[in-house]
Amino acid sequence: MPAYSSLKTFIHSIKTGETNITKTLAKALAAEGVDNISDDSCIDPHLSDWLKGALAKHGMKSEEIDHLEKDWPMDKKKEVRLWVVSAVQANRSLAFSWELFAGRNPSNRKDDGDPPDPVSITFQSPRKGVRLSGMNFGQVKVDR
Repeated sequence: MPAYSSLKTFIHSIKTGETNITKTLAKALAAEGVDNISDDSCIDPHLSDWLKGALAKHGMKSEEIDHLEKDWPMDKKKEVRLWVVSAVQANRSLAFSWELFAGRNPSNRKDDGDPPDPVSITFQSPRKGVRLSGMNFGQVKVDR
């Protein structure tokens, strides 16, 4: 979850695992493919201009792109990139979700399931990082 989501958006995400980031990643990959993310240069040291443009084109807000670039740990971005490329090369569909979990640091979880079920990738944010901001009109902040 990017910094300062509305309380309504946060509650929806907790219930469904769906965020604008998870929806946009799925749309962008379905439309753009994985050729341009075949190696780490698309994310390391920064998100490539192509990737930023593809995400924006499919509905990701600039603050969400900044969240991916600045707040996601590099090792977690690399892990997800590998999982995505591997799934697509195996002709498997992908499903993305988000959840809070009891761990101390951001994490990712992958469930390969059985074909034809999609490979499920869940982005996990530590519960300890959730704060309700009175200064931002009740918005929720999820620290990494």
